[in-house]
Amino acid sequence: MVKLAKVELEIALASLTSSSPSHSESGNAAVSAIEYALELDSGEGMEFLRLWFHGDFDIIRHEYEAVPDSVFIGADPLFKRQNTIV
Repeated sequence: MVKLAKVELEIALASLTSSSPSHSESGNAAVSAIEYALELDSGEGMEFLRLWFHGDFDIIRHEYEAVPDSVFIGADPLFKRQNTIV
């Protein structure tokens, strides 16, 4: 089942990245979320995606380390970059 979940994630990523050369910001966030989830072990990756899908971004920030900004840009309406150059 764990291997099947990882395969399903890889298929979803492939369909998102091959559908169009340019994605909306939320589409890019989905691709980034799936790519990040694939770096985690399968159970943790699926939990991460469940949280992301339901918009539980504060929980993601608190429970997961080194999540790239691209996971939030366009998906989290309250997202603000932490390191902005003035």
